Amino acid sequence: IVEGYNTVFDNRPDLFMEHKVIKVAHCSTLQDTCDCTKIRRVLGQANEKGRVFNPLRERGLEIGFQWTGKTCSRKSSGKFLLESYAIDKTSENLYVYPEVPPSEDVYIVVECSVRPTASTEEDDIKDDGYAAVIQWVLWRAKSMDVEVSPASQSAAQLHYRAFFDVLGITLDKQTVIHKRDNT
Repeated sequence: IVEGYNTVFDNRPDLFMEHKVIKVAHCSTLQDTCDCTKIRRVLGQANEKGRVFNPLRERGLEIGFQWTGKTCSRKSSGKFLLESYAIDKTSENLYVYPEVPPSEDVYIVVECSVRPTASTEEDDIKDDGYAAVIQWVLWRAKSMDVEVSPASQSAAQLHYRAFFDVLGITLDKQTVIHKRDNT
């Protein structure tokens, strides 16, 4: 089932979107995104419980986000506010601006997809994704019987096509057979 979840995630990460509260790193624009695999957007600056009080605007990756070699020495007034964020679509790195002073604890809420794990349950995925996982598992099970029963091949292909249909994506190949390992 985990393989099915991961295959659904690879094809439709939007089915695994969550809101995550992330503590912003001090003196750095580059942020650790915890277990987020793909970040869709930053909802804004929030308190540690996730209540957003300062929406952030998205901006491009320009020189302002690059490290200048200067140390973070910004004085804090106790009401530090972030201004903007950027997401590098190639590396999935998240940047926030300006750098947070060392004396401040600042949090942001991000909307991101989280890759499923062995403990992922059906409640952690939207209905379309769970139906696709079931089709994937049935395809794998039927594919194992292809060597024994030729009728299993057509049944397996129906489940394989149903997997892509449920996800609403086009099928790359018409026939895919998963053969059993002899090890």
